[in-house]
This record gives sequence, structure tokens and C-alpha cells, in this order.
Amino acid sequence: MHRLSISIPSDSEDSISSLLVAMMGFSIITNCINAIVNLAFPNSPYDTLLCLLVLVVCIWRALPTISKRIDKTIIISLFIMMLLSFWAIINPNAQEYATRDISRCFLRVLPFFLIGHMVIDEKQIVEILEKIASGVILLSVVYYIIDIRSGYSIAEDNMAFSYYLLPFTCILLCSAIRRASVLKYVLVSAGFVVHVLTGTRGPILCFFACFVLAVIYTPYSLWKKTLIIAFIALFSAFLISPLFLNSMKALSGYLYQIGIKNRIIEKILSAEFLEGSGRNMVHEKVLSAISEKPVLGYGFLGDRGFQNGGYPHNLFLELWVQFGVVIGSILVALVFYLFIKSFIMKKNVRELYMVVFASSIVKLMVSGSYIYEGMFFLLLGLTIKKHYLFENTES
Repeated sequence: MHRLSISIPSDSEDSISSLLVAMMGFSIITNCINAIVNLAFPNSPYDTLLCLLVLVVCIWRALPTISKRIDKTIIISLFIMMLLSFWAIINPNAQEYATRDISRCFLRVLPFFLIGHMVIDEKQIVEILEKIASGVILLSVVYYIIDIRSGYSIAEDNMAFSYYLLPFTCILLCSAIRRASVLKYVLVSAGFVVHVLTGTRGPILCFFACFVLAVIYTPYSLWKKTLIIAFIALFSAFLISPLFLNSMKALSGYLYQIGIKNRIIEKILSAEFLEGSGRNMVHEKVLSAISEKPVLGYGFLGDRGFQNGGYPHNLFLELWVQFGVVIGSILVALVFYLFIKSFIMKKNVRELYMVVFASSIVKLMVSGSYIYEGMFFLLLGLTIKKHYLFENTES
């Protein structure tokens, strides 16, 4: 087997890497800067314009490289998306919501696939993400402090904000596990606390999924393995002990005194932490619909019609209800095949795939729709590119 060895101009790769990181950080940084600027200049549009300007500069800088890296895979992918869009527009089950979802996909989601497919130096992506992750986490802490002081509840139960932050806490988590650092541990802990305080369970599940992958696939010395095993054992013992519930009650009382009502702690104390927040009924409705059309499905975005524009909040169910059980299962298997093959390659920066997998596939098992998920399309772009380069090198 030959190794992947590709020489690229550093400036061109730097422009692609910077653009991808800017796309990943745009929403979280814009939210934080908006909150900070609004303290002095309420309803000011200039903070958002500044973030847009940075993104436009990154796009402009990357345009020459983008034009050179458009290949047949990108052209075929765009053609497939156009066919799917036309299918949704003429599909009576999807017509009412097709324009909304298709426009969002082309403008906000598909670019992640295109840029991800153009990435060659994955290590550079990880390095840039690690450099700005500390700043993003600190901004998120400031964002939450502003929320507490203002009483506007901009962060409480803010699922979108927590998911925007997730790639940055996860990349710093992988970095801290790979190279021990007190500062990294503190920043990762701060990011995790923000996830908890936002009151949404999905990002916490994704965070722990990334933690498990990093622990399994990061090489350790004997003392590090012993330390990690001891930590996991002690933490597990704490979770099943009465001390955990007593701690949650004390924490809930303290947070209530300073004006914070936390949804996660409430669900833990009421033994509802593992319940589906009404999504069990959504899943039952979708499963019933699948049983009516198990072979052909309802077509691309066809599930939106009988869900009043909603979606199943589960990747498997969404693909099954749209494309049928057979084709849907093939699509799921293909995604996992591409991910696993890319993940086990020697010339690979696994941290990037851990972060993107946790932020997309794990997330889509409990929340959201793949057609809205930029990180999911980024995973497809990265893995298809990896597969393409590997096959070309082998041949």
C-alpha cells in the first residue's frame, strides 16, 4: 500500500483552511460579539457586519484556490442536489416547505461540503481550530455572564448556541487529551460548563462521544492510562452515589438564588433526563409513516408535509422516511463506511474526524435534520475527498 503524499502550495491551502474555520466559527462568534457590543450600543448592526466582512475577506482570499480545486466530484454532487431539489419542488409531500429548506441548504450548508472536499492539509485545519478555540470559549463565557447580568435569557435553553460552540470545545478536548496542559483543562471545563448552563442535553452527549473516541484512539503511557481509568471509575461511582443527587440539589438551589433556571439539572432531579422532550411522539409518527411506505418512502423532504415543516430528529428515521428503508439504509451505511475508512487511514488527523463526527452524526441521532447540518456535509466532503485521494494513490 502506498502512502498518500501530496505537495501543495502553502498559501493556497492556508486560504482554504482559514475559510473553513471562519465558516465554522461565524455563528458562535457573531452571537458573542453581538451580546458584548449591545451592552454599549443596543441594536447596533455593525458587529454583525464586522463578522460578515471577515468572512467575505476569507472567501475572496480563497477564490483562486476554489476555482482550481473544483473537480468532477463537486460538479456531480451539485447536479445531484439540483435533481433532489427539483424532486422536492414537484413532490406534493414537500412542496410547501421545499423552497425554505432548499435555499437554506444551498446558502448555508452545501458550502461546507464544497470547502471540505477541497481540503488537503487536515493538520492545518486542526492547528487553526486549536488556536482560536480558546478565544471562542472565553467569548462564550463572557456571553453567558452578560446573559446572567442582563436577565434577557439569551443563553438559557439555547440549543443552537451550544451546538455552535461544540466543535471548539471538542477540538480543545482532543488536544488536552493528546498533550496534557492545565490551561487546556481549565478552558475545556469552562466550555463544558457553558454547555451545561445552556440547558440542552444533545451537545453534552456529543461532547462525551468525542471524549470516548479521543480516549480510545489516543496513544498513552502507562501512567496516563491508569489516571484516565481511575478518573472514569471515580466519576462513574459519583454518578450512581447519593452524593450526585445531593450535589445537584445544592447546585440547583444556588443557581436559583442568582437567577439561573437550568433545564438539565431540573430533568436530573425529576428523573426525566433520558426522556425525549416530546420527540418520542415524533418518532412514533414517523415510524407509522415509514410502515405505510417502507419501500419508496415519501421522497426528498417528503416528511415535511405530514410534520408541518418539522423533521424526525433522527438521521436513520429521516433517511428511511424520505428514501425508503432499503435505499435509506444503504445511504447510512455509505456514510459510516466513508467515515470509518477515512478515520483508520495512517495519513490522517483523527482529531478533526472525531470533532466533525461528534458534531454531526452523533448530533443527528438526537436532534436536527441532515439538510440543515453544515458539519454533516463537511464530514461528507472530507471523507469523499479522502477516499478519492486514497483510490488515486493506490491506482
